[in-house]
Amino acid sequence: MASPKRDAVLEKLYVRLLRLAAYIGVRPSDVEDIVQQVYVVLAKDRYKDLECEEDLVPLSSTILKKLHLGAWRKTAREVPLDPTIDPPAPSEDSDKREVQQQMKAAILTMGDSCRELFLLQLEGYTYDDIAERLQVTKNNAYVMLNRCLAKLREKMGVKRASK
Repeated sequence: MASPKRDAVLEKLYVRLLRLAAYIGVRPSDVEDIVQQVYVVLAKDRYKDLECEEDLVPLSSTILKKLHLGAWRKTAREVPLDPTIDPPAPSEDSDKREVQQQMKAAILTMGDSCRELFLLQLEGYTYDDIAERLQVTKNNAYVMLNRCLAKLREKMGVKRASK
């Protein structure tokens, strides 16, 4: 059972979380729901020992931000279906698959450094992240990746569009 001190802190925290949720961009219709989700997380056994405001405020703020970010990512992944757009023709899908297979085969014939660069970029790493991981400057990472892309274009017989 929760202590009276914890209940008092959580009551004060409720208004604060509502304000924070509105501040970080939670839709007004979702503010109450996300704050309730924070309380559900705080009710779990691992957080039951926390009673003082100094512990609960930063924890609940972090939980709120992570819940909001998770909800935002989920909605960003959802692509609404547009009835005015026709689905691609089966021949377009097979052409796309064929190009993907050619690209994969071409990448497999390239050196280890190019394969690693492509993998890092496909995993979503930025030039800064790649540079740090390879222990080179950001500019060097950019140049290395562009050279690998040029090699890939050459192997696939694709000419770069002129500027």
